[in-house]
Amino acid sequence: MLSFRSIREEEVGRLISSVSGDCASGRPVNLSEKISCTLSDTIVRMAIGSRCSYRDEFLHEINEAVRLTGGFNLADLYPSSRLMRRFSAAARDMARCRSNINRIIGCIIKEREVTSMPEREEDLLAVLLRLQKDGGLQFPLTNEILSTVIFDVLGAGSETSSTTLEWAMSELMKNPRILRKAQYEAREVLEGQANLSEQSLPKLSYVHLVIKEALRLHPTFPDPSRVS
Repeated sequence: MLSFRSIREEEVGRLISSVSGDCASGRPVNLSEKISCTLSDTIVRMAIGSRCSYRDEFLHEINEAVRLTGGFNLADLYPSSRLMRRFSAAARDMARCRSNINRIIGCIIKEREVTSMPEREEDLLAVLLRLQKDGGLQFPLTNEILSTVIFDVLGAGSETSSTTLEWAMSELMKNPRILRKAQYEAREVLEGQANLSEQSLPKLSYVHLVIKEALRLHPTFPDPSRVS
């Protein structure tokens, strides 16, 4: 994870600059959208690299897949019904979206096969392709498996993180005293820093508690054994 530190710091810096610019100009800030875009961009860059020419198209399809997965689908109520699957627009859209994602990843893999990256700059896809080439695994690492791994990482990583941060911000807005305390700690720790560095994060102990409480109140997935 340390190898991706510069990517995370750069994307967070862009988020801060974007929010600051909107506030300075008096424009309303859609924080949910900005957080979602920042996390998606970060994970895409770590997974397939910022140099990928298909990055924007890939990000669009991933966001569309997440939207379809979280939306209503009549076929989910009748999973054994072929008729429902045939007439379900969401099911057709999801199949189209997944087909596009597989196509894009296939194109990215073809691009990577003729180029090489220094090992210290490798993203997730580059590592998987190297393992595929070197072999030695207990199972063949096919392009289909690569596509599925990348899809799962992007879909799960971006959605869960953005949801947690949105709930944390929502709870802070409802609790001004807690918000002021978190702001004070952040300003005290980060004072004088032109750019946010991850080295400062361990010092934000109260902010860590806020995030943990947000996870306790709003877990990213249902847990029947959980007791509040």
